[in-house]
Amino acid sequence: MLLFLGCALAHASTFAPVDLDTLMASTDAVVRGQVLDLEVRVDPQTGLVTTDATLYVAHGVLGPHHDGDVIVVREVGGATDDLVMTAPGFPKLQLGADVVVFLTAWPDGTPRISEYGAGFYAVVPGPDGAVLIPGPLQDSGGASQGATPPVPAGTPVRALLPLLTAIGE
Repeated sequence: MLLFLGCALAHASTFAPVDLDTLMASTDAVVRGQVLDLEVRVDPQTGLVTTDATLYVAHGVLGPHHDGDVIVVREVGGATDDLVMTAPGFPKLQLGADVVVFLTAWPDGTPRISEYGAGFYAVVPGPDGAVLIPGPLQDSGGASQGATPPVPAGTPVRALLPLLTAIGE
């Protein structure tokens, strides 16, 4: 009798720490918004799986996006009926989520989140109003470690603009 055992490999991703100056240097825009829709795409030429998240911009903090705009943000990873691709350390956008994202762009101009998970924050209720926490990241079941977020967990959302403005001074 022949016995075959398959082993799953655990992959780890570690990202270098990113401070707020570095994050801002790679950022074209910062918005607070709500994820309205998620659409997974598979590039027919490369096989790369990406998720397009449609965001309603509740507040355009910095850059070209204004309150009330609807934008599409593309990130690596996603699941179709036939295929699942996770990208450990990359943002995991969730339908209905209230988020603050620091945006840069893909070569085709489509917005993407800056510096992997360092530019991705969930907005959650706090004792004195909404606060930021690092957003959820993709994980393939192995160890996935994002860098320390440059905006500390618990930062009040109302303090974000003055914090970013101070970086530019």
